[in-house]
Amino acid sequence: MTRLSALVDNLITLSRMESMWGKRTHAAVDLKELAEETMEQMNLLAVEKEISLARPEGPNVVVAGDRERLKQILVNLIDNAIKYTRDGGEISVSVGVEGENGFVAVEDSGIGIDPAHQERVFDRFYRVSPDRGEVGAGLGLAIVKSICQAHGGTASVRSVPEIGSCFKIEIPLFAPDKKMAAAESAAASARGIS
Repeated sequence: MTRLSALVDNLITLSRMESMWGKRTHAAVDLKELAEETMEQMNLLAVEKEISLARPEGPNVVVAGDRERLKQILVNLIDNAIKYTRDGGEISVSVGVEGENGFVAVEDSGIGIDPAHQERVFDRFYRVSPDRGEVGAGLGLAIVKSICQAHGGTASVRSVPEIGSCFKIEIPLFAPDKKMAAAESAAASARGIS
């Protein structure tokens, strides 16, 4: 029953992301602060498996986004990294800027993903079972991709079986609306003249 409930919740999240596409006003979100907060909250899961989960590396990077949805991305990626990394493994998170985008990369020393599956891991209901290599149902990475797209960003993976995976998301940097700033400036000037 719990699994069915989680599936329904995930489908509702996907539906909401599609309906909000481009309709929400995004605020300034510091990716490094968000990564630190999320990792701190998830550290207990890593400790149970004796996985090293260090503080995120990189500068503070401010993107335009919905903080709760961006946190959901990090929770999904870090949870997967913990789930698919063997006991005693390592997970690192880095934050940075590439061009007009801020990024977060979650890298693990886990089981990796076969190249045949890498193109499809972000598809809805596509999941590679780590036990037998079977394809099952999964929505976590589809949600990651959907949230990234709703923010004008991307999600990607590079992985080597038995070595590990690196999932990377890119979100446009926060840039206050120039028109809004100009309007506020004009209004302030008008008040000063009156």
